[in-house]
Amino acid sequence: GTLTAQDGGFDAQIWDNSTYQDVKAALTIGGAPAKSPIIMRTVQRLALTIAPMPAPTDQAVWSLLGARLDVLAKIGDAQGHHALSARIPNDIAPLSILKKKADIALMVDDWPMACAAGAEGLSRTPTRTWTSLRLACRAGEGSRSAVDLLLDTTDASAMPSRAVRQAVEAVLAQTAGGQTDRPRQRQAVDQTTASPLLAALARLTGGAPDVAAPEVDVLSLEPLRISVLARSNALAAGRALASRAGAGLWRTLQRSCAAGIRHQRARQHAR
Repeated sequence: GTLTAQDGGFDAQIWDNSTYQDVKAALTIGGAPAKSPIIMRTVQRLALTIAPMPAPTDQAVWSLLGARLDVLAKIGDAQGHHALSARIPNDIAPLSILKKKADIALMVDDWPMACAAGAEGLSRTPTRTWTSLRLACRAGEGSRSAVDLLLDTTDASAMPSRAVRQAVEAVLAQTAGGQTDRPRQRQAVDQTTASPLLAALARLTGGAPDVAAPEVDVLSLEPLRISVLARSNALAAGRALASRAGAGLWRTLQRSCAAGIRHQRARQHAR
């Protein structure tokens, strides 16, 4: 967890006299859509509270952790999801948990965390998912030779998609100051539907335009994606997206919108 009772969480003994099934059920029920800000906040506190949980096996431990991350995703708490994920050791995390960690890191543009998780994932299983993330990380380092080597040694079944390879070329062109012998192909990416990796790559190269809130069917989006849009988009668009999603979700997303203000001010200051 990330919250003590002093930080806004529940008491550390909250799960005393509870069984593994009780905790799993509480987190699962809490993940159902809720319009009440009180219910949303209660579920958020449950998922983030630092407290011993009854888990009879290692598998049960990871199952409960996965349930906590899932409920945070369902209520749109990107900040809480990221903070909890950051505490998970890469070397012992199951691949399913490692994927959740990598995705949330990409969603909030935490490339060091995403790349560390990606390197661990690739070391265990050379699938397209992990190869794509590793390729993006190598491009972010500005290493053309490392990108080419990875592509040359990757099996066809694990080869990153054309969209990912094009995005990687755009990143390499940018890190090289525009000097590259490969054509720079940058296409606008729809942040409401793109994978966490493609959306993150697009934000790196300016290929992720702000979402026009009135044109988005908010109810069709996952709450976590709305939270990320609220953080990365222009403040007006982010607020509009979050507020249209319902009062409960809006209250949960207020922190993300506040983070968005800080993020934008930091970018403006850097310029």
